[in-house]
Amino acid sequence: MPANSADSLAGSPASAAHSGCGGGSERTCQVPGCQATLGAGFYWKYRVCQPHSRAPLLVLEGVHKRFCQQCSKFHTLEAFDGERHSCRASLARHQQRRQRLRLQRAEEEEAQRPQPKRKRGAAAKGQAEEEDTV
Repeated sequence: MPANSADSLAGSPASAAHSGCGGGSERTCQVPGCQATLGAGFYWKYRVCQPHSRAPLLVLEGVHKRFCQQCSKFHTLEAFDGERHSCRASLARHQQRRQRLRLQRAEEEEAQRPQPKRKRGAAAKGQAEEEDTV
């Protein structure tokens, strides 16, 4: 939770619900000045209303920010490429995970492939001698 949102929402129903002080199950958006009531689900969990989660630009704590769909946090605009709503860090983590899974699948497929039978006898000995001389 951003530091300013606790200060700006002090005494509001959202601060009571967040602190677990027996406030109702009603939550409001964490953006200062927004009193949108959040329904259950994603918006309730991350305390941000739909318009603010999709806004290309918000001024929070005096800084231009945007809500990241992957991290579910507000980041400065420098963390995003163009108009995207996923920060570069989350995209990089996703790409690394995909590469790691791709390598694991390739290794598993290689392990499951039948190994070629090795030649025994004079032909195999000749190949071994050639490898030793190289």
